[in-house]
Amino acid sequence: MIYTGINLAKYNSVYYSGYLTPFEGSKLANGYVHRFAADYMTYHYTDGSTKVTASAPALGYSAGYRKTTDHYSLGAYLGMQNRYTLLSPGEVHNTEKGNKTSAAVTFESRLNLNNSQAALWAGGYASDSNYWTRARYQIGSSIITGPELLIQGNSNFRSNQYGWFVGNFNVGHDWRAMFNLGYSTNNGTDSPFSGGMSLYKYFD
Repeated sequence: MIYTGINLAKYNSVYYSGYLTPFEGSKLANGYVHRFAADYMTYHYTDGSTKVTASAPALGYSAGYRKTTDHYSLGAYLGMQNRYTLLSPGEVHNTEKGNKTSAAVTFESRLNLNNSQAALWAGGYASDSNYWTRARYQIGSSIITGPELLIQGNSNFRSNQYGWFVGNFNVGHDWRAMFNLGYSTNNGTDSPFSGGMSLYKYFD
């Protein structure tokens, strides 16, 4: 599977892409898999009276195991991530500043409640870098929709985004699209809008 997407809010943004493939002898839904990923994160926060702007591109690799049944799916990954955080103004203290190589873990789960409803949760943590988690309640079997909560941040900022998603649209050449729209807070400061989209494609 290949995927890419963007998520935007007033005080932070993330652009991401990745490639997920099974090891020889495994399947994507059942077995050992590995993931190559890249993202570019930006955020703003206040340090005393100073407004700080951060940009932080990252590359990562992880390997793990996925298990899928008719009732649930589970996945867990362990790997490494390298992130370079650039600050403006540059003299501001920030524990994530500069080049950091960190251990990274990711988890994902899905519980099928019936033929048209499911609860999904995924999350990741990279030491000395960032964390994120996303929870969704999915309604539908062809076009899917429902509420979601996205939390992301590090030791300097935290963004909570509350919204709604709709997706699984076929946009051509076997690519599928997902859209989300909502409301966010960043370090307790409200933002009137957050939103994003993602594209993904499965290969035989």
